[in-house]
Amino acid sequence: MADQLINNKFRFYLERINDIIYDVDRNYIITYVNSSDYKLRGFQPSEVIGKNIKSQIHPEDLSKFELEFISFFEAYKKNQNLISPKYRLRLLRKDNTYFWVDISLSLGLFDNDFSGFIAVCRDVTKEVENYQKLFDAQEALQETLRQKDLLFSVIAHDLRTPIHNFIYFTDFLFEKYDELNNENREKLKQQMSNSAKRLNELLENLLTWSRFQRGHIVPNFQLVKLSEVINRSYFAIEDVAKGKDISININCSEEFIANCDENMILAVFRNIFVNAIKFSYRGGKIDINVDTNQNYFVISVIDYGKGIHPDIIPHLFEVGSKIGTIGTEGEPSSGVGLTICKDFIEVHKGKIEVESELGKGSIFKIYLPLVQRELKPL
Repeated sequence: MADQLINNKFRFYLERINDIIYDVDRNYIITYVNSSDYKLRGFQPSEVIGKNIKSQIHPEDLSKFELEFISFFEAYKKNQNLISPKYRLRLLRKDNTYFWVDISLSLGLFDNDFSGFIAVCRDVTKEVENYQKLFDAQEALQETLRQKDLLFSVIAHDLRTPIHNFIYFTDFLFEKYDELNNENREKLKQQMSNSAKRLNELLENLLTWSRFQRGHIVPNFQLVKLSEVINRSYFAIEDVAKGKDISININCSEEFIANCDENMILAVFRNIFVNAIKFSYRGGKIDINVDTNQNYFVISVIDYGKGIHPDIIPHLFEVGSKIGTIGTEGEPSSGVGLTICKDFIEVHKGKIEVESELGKGSIFKIYLPLVQRELKPL
């Protein structure tokens, strides 16, 4: 009678503990589970008792748990004063999802052989989620710091060159103006103009990228004709193309309407077009074709220039990345423009793909989601 009372008393307390408690035999079969298992996992005791406890553990966590358990058990046989470590793993719920628990074990030995264990499982899901949030925040901070360092590197390296060139050309013009003939004066003025334009392009890209990273650029989506956006982008860089005698052929239906932030897409097209001009040979051409597939508008910008090395392509859109070579006439490339393109296109839930062959040119494909219903542009 006394033993029965003690047993009932223990069960009374076990059923009121918030942690899951399993009694597991030497074959890893669950022989007892308290009511917290139903509260946390949704299983009735009859659905759990008689099952192997290994079947309740996430497969990715099971192998690690087994290895650590065997290692501890061998040490425990030699020193039974050892305290079992906690094992963090995921347990199965009735709805086939998993949640995180810390498991503490109390091992049983009979004739120095394993006879089972009692497992106490504490729900640590919120703790794991909070840790993951903290980890993600730290990762984001590290990425921000990395981007900042890269930005400073770009500014230090790429901004300095056009500034120095502009200063040099200006000083040279003032000092040697009377000694230069008209042809050389015009050449020098053209070089100064090109240096100023490159400086302005780089500054615009750096400022745009910086504002976007700080959340100061908020997209304003509206329906626009792609042909109009492409033409506006072309007019903005037309002088750059004419400077290398490059013709640009645009093939876009007037009926193609996209839902986008016009300023962002203008910036994307300008950067991709300028990039194609930089790496095209004088007197060449660039084709801009717009097609559709099942889900996207596909804007293909095709140049027939020097191409991009295959090892460079995966890093094209990283901040501070170089295309790996200067333009066909010595034009520098900071890589910031392509980073902006990637960021802006991702805001539109699109993507950019690059195909290239050294000596034959490159194709930049910009994917913008199709408008899903018939709408007229604003």
